Amino acid sequence: MRLHTDWICRKLDEWRASATIGPYVVHDGATLPVIGETWAVRLARGRQRVRWEHAARELWLEVRGGADPRQLLRRSLQEKALDHFCDRAQSYALRLGRPLPPLALSSAHSRWGSCSHRSGIRLNWRLIHLPPAQIDYVVAHALAHLIEMNHGARFWCQVERLLPDYQSARDVLRRLLQQCRAFECDARPRRGHHENTSHHAARRKP
Repeated sequence: MRLHTDWICRKLDEWRASATIGPYVVHDGATLPVIGETWAVRLARGRQRVRWEHAARELWLEVRGGADPRQLLRRSLQEKALDHFCDRAQSYALRLGRPLPPLALSSAHSRWGSCSHRSGIRLNWRLIHLPPAQIDYVVAHALAHLIEMNHGARFWCQVERLLPDYQSARDVLRRLLQQCRAFECDARPRRGHHENTSHHAARRKP
């Protein structure tokens, strides 16, 4: 687990660095963590299309001549993230007996997700790089706010209802992110944030 965690941290840091210190180079054969699995990026000339080869765990990017493959890679990961998050969120919403509110992706560098009566649920697309259990924890955390818009004892009962082993998943997530520079995380809302507006599944400890 430690080796896999270190590798995920390096990949997240590379994504963060790409926005701050220069262009992130997407090359044929590069590897990425996707929902707990290692995928190889394959580049080919084409019509700006994406192909997920599940048997070989290869993500094929068909790029037009001169086009930047980073944009196609990001789009493909975001589409995969939205599909996976919606599937997990719908499952949890059914178990809670609540309709699933609008779910959208975010690109924040300081939080994993949020739940708001006004804007629905927002989940950071970079969660796609984490193992399934940690993704499930963040999604369950957000969905539990449909019942309890706070972080009191009853809220954590709802999280446990959705994810009985949530404490283990949360502990792994915290250890993982303590080693990463890409995110600042904790399972508590920002100080002074109103209970009925937004609740963050990942914030730094005050």
